[in-house]
Amino acid sequence: MDLAEVDRHAPGLPVDREIVFYCSCPNDASAAAAAKQLMRLGFTRVRPLQGGIEEWIAAGYEVADTHAR
Repeated sequence: MDLAEVDRHAPGLPVDREIVFYCSCPNDASAAAAAKQLMRLGFTRVRPLQGGIEEWIAAGYEVADTHAR
């Protein structure tokens, strides 16, 4: 989701589960900013994925293409 959408989507996110944001930007900046936005809204189990999506893929984990039709 875009950073501008985090506040709008927050009410529908689970407060009792861990939420991990990831991005493809340098230093995980967008993911960290999104996590901070949710923390300001009272979420406690939220964090950025260190290394972003590139590290996830490099580690051999699967990625689903949510834009495929």
